[in-house]
Amino acid sequence: MNAYSQIDSQVELAFESLNQFINVRDFCISNDTTEVYFTVQSPSQEISHIAYMKKRNGIWDEPQLISFADQYSDLEPFLSPDQMRLCFASNRPRDGSTQPRKDFDIWYVVRKNKNEKWSDPVNMGSPVKFR
Repeated sequence: MNAYSQIDSQVELAFESLNQFINVRDFCISNDTTEVYFTVQSPSQEISHIAYMKKRNGIWDEPQLISFADQYSDLEPFLSPDQMRLCFASNRPRDGSTQPRKDFDIWYVVRKNKNEKWSDPVNMGSPVKFR
């Protein structure tokens, strides 16, 4: 007896644009299942960013890089229970310099509703307290 988690046993790549990344990882999905966030990393890991997709009228949009993607590595996104805060790990500098850190820290972005863009990244600080 064979068991499959889908009706058809054929596996198809849903979005060709994701094929350029060696790692597509750290997946999280919104409570209402209309948004997904995940990490994309290029083969040499010179790109390590958070991407997202939104479902509109039952169809997923093409993956896009999140609005704050820049020269720093961002990964491991997770949504707060109210879906208005997205936390992630990043090597962004905390001291105002432009040099990436050698280690990672926890950062977050916020929004007022699901139709707004995310804010600029904010360092979670120490000790980490999640309200």
